[in-house]
Amino acid sequence: MKAYKHIIALSVLASTLLPVLAFSQDFVESEAPTAVEHQLFGRSAALSGNFALIGAPQKDVDDRQSVGSVFFYRQTEDGWVISEEVSPETLPPLSNFGMSLDIQNYHAAIGSMGSESGLFSEAVYIYEYNDTTWSQKQVLRPSDAKPGSRFGTEVKFDSYPWADQNILAVGAYQADGKEPKSGAVYIFESTVEGEWIQTAKLIADDGKSHDYFGYTVEFKNHYAPEEQVIMVGAYNADGAAERSGAVYFFKRDEQGEWQQTDKIFDPNGSSSDLFGYSLKASEPLYIVTKENPQANTNSCYIEDQFFIGSPGSNSEENGQSGSVYTGCLETDGTATLVNELIDPASSTNEHFGISLGFNQYWGLLYVGANRSAGSNGHLYTYETYGDVFEESTYGPGLPDLAKGDHYGTVIATSEFGNVLVASPYKTVGNLENSGAVYFYQYQIVPKEEEPDIIDDYKLDQNYPNPFNPTTTIKYQVKEAGNVKLSVFNLLGQEVQVLVNEQQGNGAYSFDFDASSLSSGFYFYRLEVNDFVEVKKMMLIK
Repeated sequence: MKAYKHIIALSVLASTLLPVLAFSQDFVESEAPTAVEHQLFGRSAALSGNFALIGAPQKDVDDRQSVGSVFFYRQTEDGWVISEEVSPETLPPLSNFGMSLDIQNYHAAIGSMGSESGLFSEAVYIYEYNDTTWSQKQVLRPSDAKPGSRFGTEVKFDSYPWADQNILAVGAYQADGKEPKSGAVYIFESTVEGEWIQTAKLIADDGKSHDYFGYTVEFKNHYAPEEQVIMVGAYNADGAAERSGAVYFFKRDEQGEWQQTDKIFDPNGSSSDLFGYSLKASEPLYIVTKENPQANTNSCYIEDQFFIGSPGSNSEENGQSGSVYTGCLETDGTATLVNELIDPASSTNEHFGISLGFNQYWGLLYVGANRSAGSNGHLYTYETYGDVFEESTYGPGLPDLAKGDHYGTVIATSEFGNVLVASPYKTVGNLENSGAVYFYQYQIVPKEEEPDIIDDYKLDQNYPNPFNPTTTIKYQVKEAGNVKLSVFNLLGQEVQVLVNEQQGNGAYSFDFDASSLSSGFYFYRLEVNDFVEVKKMMLIK
């Protein structure tokens, strides 16, 4: 039996640990593009706020075979709609534009096997949003560009979305590192003028050819830029066994230099486990404190966790079904594995862990198994309580699936409950591998009853959330005092005071109208006597 193993079983634990909240999981209508055979719509996807980005990297455009295309989506009251489709006219055939992508803070990064310089001149295209459209701003290539390095296989923005300086990590799993083709990750940062420049190249200190270092990249949560940590997956690197896979950690020091701080792997792993094939980390939750309401540097984490997919791993119970490892990051950039998550419902060759999603606000972990049930695919959902996992009843409902759909190949999540699950190999009509995506939205359902006597202070999550333009905020007051309920922007600036008056013991609600505010994330804070609590909400217009 492997170390760290934690097999999920249904139990009464969930009833004792579930928060006093009710959730609903709703399928959200979305616009589908025209079906095109073998376009692999959904082979890459990302979510940020009310934006979504979905790639179709093998789509034929005009007479250019497999040049690739990317669809920009926007969430509206009627669901998710396509706002734009982009495919640079200068791309040569077989470019696979959209093979990777990420979106954050009105920036989008899209990986491509080709550029205007020709096929295998890999590049990353940067787009920016200007209130109405997405426009191409820059094309990134590494300082030591070399055909076939697979530069752009992975792109990942920092998990610090309201930082003054943006940062982007680009994986190139066949780039030259310590050895030829051992892999690398290139770091790009934006200047004050908005230009992206390469600032670092990360390589494994023990890298070997074809380790696939940089196939996956993930930023770990942090309080400030100088505390940034990057996780780099190398699923073909040597761990406990040859080619069992490993994950490397790099931390930025006070001088801004990146240093390798750790390498972790399954101590009982075997060859072809694919440890590190997928990565997911929690993101920072920034709160406004009572002592310094204008500051946004005081932070707390709901969970300081990371997750590592190992879709080829073996277990005594399930065979080569795959697993997911959970771990914790230390302040010095070192990491510790805590559990190995195996679901007893999974079976041999399911590829459990091929993709991962995590919503820390609800404590929900999503695990894709795209070869489940004859490659129909399956999505597993768990509620997390520290290192305890319980199967969740709030997971996205499964659509009608057929053999070969590979549902769960890609998962994308956003912090306020949006979930996207892709089936890039789905047959649409009679067109094979056209692909499909499914959007879901979590909502918090208000409790039907409130106690007559309030014995504690409490600030509820607003409902609905996201909202446009009104939402209800409920709270409880234990002892009489001056109650202040206020709204802050992401810079910690107070933008509205909703309540500022004496109130006694009881349950209260306030209908907040945000018509005067722009779309985005906001904090709302309740302050009464010595009690202070802050929550986050999202306004969509």
